[in-house]
Amino acid sequence: MNRRFAIKAAGGAAVTALAATLASRTRLFTVAPALRTSSAPPIEPGPRWNGKAGSGFAAPPRDPVRKTAKPALRMLVPPRQAYTDELLVGVFAGANFNGTLLDNMGLEKVTAHYEGRSVDILKPGFETFDDVNGNAVTYFGWWIRLRHNGTHGEANLYFEAVPKDPAMQRRTEGPFSFLPSEALYDFDVTIDPDAPEVEDVNYRSAAGAISRFGSDARHRGRLRFVTAGTYDIGKMGRPYKSHSGWLEISADVPGVVIGKTAATKGQVRPQVDRIRFRGRNLTLDMRFISQFRPHSTKTGGFWFDGCTIVNSAGRNALWDKRARDIFTLARNRPFYTECTVSGIVLPFASAALVRGCHIRSGASDFAFGTLCLVDNRIDDWSSEFYKRQIPGLAVHYVGGGRTATISISGNNGAPMRTWTAKVDGKIVGTFTVQNADPALPTYNVGDIANWLNTLEDWRATLLDDTRDATHCGPPGVVGTAGAALVDQDVKSAPWTAVTIFDFHVDWWQKPIASKLENVVIANNVSTRLDQVANIFINGDEARDYLIINNAFGNTDRTGKASQLVASLSHVVIAHNDITQPLNLRAEIDAHSLIANNVVESWGGFRMGDEARIANNHLMANARDEDARFGKGTTRGGDKRSLFVDPSAGNFSPTGPLLAKLKPPVIGHDLNGTKRAALAPVGAVSD
Repeated sequence: MNRRFAIKAAGGAAVTALAATLASRTRLFTVAPALRTSSAPPIEPGPRWNGKAGSGFAAPPRDPVRKTAKPALRMLVPPRQAYTDELLVGVFAGANFNGTLLDNMGLEKVTAHYEGRSVDILKPGFETFDDVNGNAVTYFGWWIRLRHNGTHGEANLYFEAVPKDPAMQRRTEGPFSFLPSEALYDFDVTIDPDAPEVEDVNYRSAAGAISRFGSDARHRGRLRFVTAGTYDIGKMGRPYKSHSGWLEISADVPGVVIGKTAATKGQVRPQVDRIRFRGRNLTLDMRFISQFRPHSTKTGGFWFDGCTIVNSAGRNALWDKRARDIFTLARNRPFYTECTVSGIVLPFASAALVRGCHIRSGASDFAFGTLCLVDNRIDDWSSEFYKRQIPGLAVHYVGGGRTATISISGNNGAPMRTWTAKVDGKIVGTFTVQNADPALPTYNVGDIANWLNTLEDWRATLLDDTRDATHCGPPGVVGTAGAALVDQDVKSAPWTAVTIFDFHVDWWQKPIASKLENVVIANNVSTRLDQVANIFINGDEARDYLIINNAFGNTDRTGKASQLVASLSHVVIAHNDITQPLNLRAEIDAHSLIANNVVESWGGFRMGDEARIANNHLMANARDEDARFGKGTTRGGDKRSLFVDPSAGNFSPTGPLLAKLKPPVIGHDLNGTKRAALAPVGAVSD
């Protein structure tokens, strides 16, 4: 369900001031129903479980090899949590059943298997609980309560989704490890640089505390900063040791910032497996952090829980004169829950879960290959700065040759590119630029100008040196600007090369060379998406996706469309406000469904897919042939007349949507409101 935020403007340049402003935002939302006492069934490990992971199963559940469609099923709660009494855990799951998910999300049940004991969850519902900052949050899913049976240790949990459609296979996901424990922490210390260091009590640096945590059999640690300031958490000083739970880092006071300086910039890579950054008092400033990376690339990971993530320099800040192209904020399928995020480029690539976050002022792709995105609010997404063509240098040959040309090899931003100068068709000089080492004299646009000025009768003028040399090339339209160049005339008149970062921006994109399977994207609201393709499914086959109840508010600038290019195998795209063209260039199987969406227009559709495309509403500017495509397609209005105020995140239907009610295929809208037997299409029902 959707969260509505009351946003205050961030004031001041200081990181702590920005963090305090972001963390103080009040979340205003409705919950339906507001369940403060859980109705989820309980489960505890079976009698054979002896505290060792997997010991309770005679044979662990197995997920069958996929031969046909399966339900989509993704965890709503990060695993590896410790608990002393009970822990609420849920999944988002569903499947198409004869063109609808109205009946129990298309499932007979979801079964939880916990160390030899199994409990059926017979229906999904809403559960309300307090997040890490004490705010009540409500999410829709299939829920179970893990109970402690008196034995401590590590226990494996599996979820099995059973579809109503007998032609589909079941899906089993797991194991997900949880830790029934006598105490939540087996290592609980403070970090106070002004206090004496006392082993297992207080440490003067995070690195010292992390080193102690990793020195013996600790599995559930907590480090609490008690003094405001900026800290580099560093690395432990002893050999790395794995642990089964989370090392939690939190702050007892506001104004605690995890960050680096210009002199120490780079990755954050402590030598521990799993770190949970917890609570609103903690701010992670990415200005001089390139990426959070666990020590182990196989078992490590991060959980960002209720904290603030910012780039204090803003979304347009370059990294060594380049766009921040490290393709994820954190490595190894991280989790993000109820975070406030601002000014980040490429924030959620490859994340396992992004739940209940508020994200604003970002750039580049929002979520590349992210597995589960639920109940997030996104405001103001623009890569305009990066697409801007800035004149970098002007070059002119003034000698006696009849012709003079410049050629540039490689694509925009390639690791290495070669500039070739010719006079009368003969090479008079070459210069190769690179983007691996800023310290080398081949990195800057100014280095190109310096080289050109060493050639006889060549004149180069540096116009801008704020971007790296591999992004310097010919001007042009998006897609060709900055690209390779062959024999550009520089004799007749001076020629100007520009710098550009040629972003192709998507809200969610499937990795091209991947049969990415089992994806959930539900109940998200986005506003002021500037030249962003909302959904881009391309490359190899897409399998078992639920893309439902999402509202995308795109700006008026044209040129972007959602694209379905990969073959679709059980992909459900239903009750979304897409507000841009949806290009249908995919083979769509019998289990897939594209229904009850608001779409600007179709494009590139393949005839014969119409049976699986039903009850969508197109905008008035759609072509006549678009309006004839699909079962029950209607047409009329635009995003201003179809919704109350999409620029402010209010996608309540109006005008033609209220006049053309249709049978819904998803039982609740993104606000958690139950849909009537006939309801408006799109993400919001009233």
